[in-house]
Amino acid sequence: MRHRLQIALIFLAPAVLLGALYLLGLTIPVPALGRDYVIRVVLPDSTHYVGSFVQRGDYFTDVRTGAYVTVTVDEIPEEDAP
Repeated sequence: MRHRLQIALIFLAPAVLLGALYLLGLTIPVPALGRDYVIRVVLPDSTHYVGSFVQRGDYFTDVRTGAYVTVTVDEIPEEDAP
């Protein structure tokens, strides 16, 4: 089988499968991942200096954790969805 055909089948197979499920009236349940899911993001901090003797540019050393940000993902009601 040619490589282009294999690549096309990789992208077309999920679309064909979802289309067949839609035509049969079946649904795939949505995972609860986005409902009240909390994500913790690490923001780095570092020492910044500008080199100019041998090399020019901005350099960052001593990279460490500067802060944590906790974000809650909320579900958008269907009437407010774009």
